[in-house]
Amino acid sequence: MFVSCFSRTEAVDWVVVASIKEEAAYATVNEAYLFYGLFAAISIVLAIIIALTFSKHLSKPIIKMAEVSKNIAQGNFDARIKYIAKDSIGTLNESLGQMGTQLKKNFAEIENQKKQLEDYSKNLEIKVEERTNELNESNKELKKAYHRVLELNEEKNEFLGIAAHDLKNPLVAINAFAEIIKTDKELPPEQKEDFLDEIMKASQRMFAIIKNLLDVNAIEQGKLNTKPEKISVNLLLDETTAQFIDSIAKKQLNVVKEYKDDLFLLADYNLSLQVLQNIFSNAVKFSPPQKNIYISAQKSSEAGFVDISIQDEGPGFTEQDKMKLFQKFAKLSARPTGGEHSTGLGLSIVKKLVEMMSGKIKLVEGEKGAKFIVAFPEA
Repeated sequence: MFVSCFSRTEAVDWVVVASIKEEAAYATVNEAYLFYGLFAAISIVLAIIIALTFSKHLSKPIIKMAEVSKNIAQGNFDARIKYIAKDSIGTLNESLGQMGTQLKKNFAEIENQKKQLEDYSKNLEIKVEERTNELNESNKELKKAYHRVLELNEEKNEFLGIAAHDLKNPLVAINAFAEIIKTDKELPPEQKEDFLDEIMKASQRMFAIIKNLLDVNAIEQGKLNTKPEKISVNLLLDETTAQFIDSIAKKQLNVVKEYKDDLFLLADYNLSLQVLQNIFSNAVKFSPPQKNIYISAQKSSEAGFVDISIQDEGPGFTEQDKMKLFQKFAKLSARPTGGEHSTGLGLSIVKKLVEMMSGKIKLVEGEKGAKFIVAFPEA
C-alpha cells in the first residue's frame, strides 16, 4: 500500500503524482509517537515517585503528631516530636507542644485543687468526728452526772431515813430511860443499873452509825490515809474475835479458827482490823444460836496475797442481795437473829477500805451461809 499526493501543472496540463510506501510515510510519525509516549510515561513515573516521596516526607511528621496527640489525650502531656522546620507543620507541632504544656499545667492545678479539696474534706470529716465524739463524751458525762445526782439524791433520802429511824430509836431509848431514872426516886439500884446499860448500848449504836457515815465521807473525799506495815495474821485475827466474846457467848456460838503463826500481811493495821471486825460482826449478827463461825487464813492461789476467810451458818444471801451487797445503805433480805442493828453501810465501807490497801474482797458462791474471802497483800 502506498501513500500518494498529486499536483496539477497548468502550463502543460499535466498532473504530477508522487507516491511512497505507507510504512515509509508513517515511520517518522511513529517514531515521534514513540518518543512522546516514552517521555510521557517517564514523566508520569517521575511524577509518581516525586509525589510519593513528598507525601511520605509530609505525612511522617503528621503521623507522629497524631501519635503525640493520642499520648496527650491519654495524659502524657510531655509527649513531643522533633521538628525544626519553620513551615506550617512546624507551626502545628509548636502549637501541639504548647497545648500539652498548658494541659499539664491545668491538670496539675486541677489535681492540686482536688488534693486540697480531699484534704479539706478529710480534715472536715476528722473535725466532725472529733466534735461528734466530744459531744458524745459530753453527753455521756452529762448522763453520768445526772445519774450521779439521782444517786446522791437517793443517798440523801437514805441518810435522812437513817437519821429519822436508826438515830431516832436510840435517842428515844436514851431519853426514856434517863427520864425514868430522873423521876423515879425509888427505883431499885439493880434496875437503875440495867437502865444505864441500855442507855450505854443506845449511845454506842448512835456512835457506830455516826462513825460509819463519817468513814464513808472520808473515804469518798480521799481524806483517809493508809499506813502499811507488816502485820501478824495470828494477832490480827485473835484481836478481831476478842471484841465479840460477849456476843458469841450470848448466842452460844462456836468459833472455829484455822490459821498459822507464819503468815504476815502488808496493810494498815487499824483499817484491816476494822474490815475483819465488820465482816465478823455480820457473821455473829446473822448466825442462829449454837451455830459455828469459821475463820481461817492461808496463802492465796494468786501469788503475793494472803486469803482470810470468814464463814457463818446463817441464812446467806439471795440473788437480789448479791447484786447490791457492797452498795451504800443496802437493805438486805436477811435480818440479824438476836435483835442487833445494821445501818447498811458496813460492807460498802469494807470494800472501799480493802481496795485502798490494794486488796480484794469477794463473796463465795454455793457455800452454806455467807462466806467472805479478803485477799490482803502478803508481807
